[in-house]
Amino acid sequence: MRHTPQNYGSYFKLQVLNWKKDQDETYQNTAIHFKISSLSLIYILEKRLAEGGLNALFTKRGRPPMNKSPKK
Repeated sequence: MRHTPQNYGSYFKLQVLNWKKDQDETYQNTAIHFKISSLSLIYILEKRLAEGGLNALFTKRGRPPMNKSPKK
């Protein structure tokens, strides 16, 4: 069975981090509660929030679109 990557919304990410902090839970228990397969995702979200604030949770993934400028 192949695992497809999940795209979690910004509200969900914030909800996970708030729940972990309020309940004073571990990464493992937080992942089980929210059915997240990767423990490291929660750690990464915490790190992004600490370094970049709320805007870091709202960033989009992926490559930026290419500029379509005419070639000379």
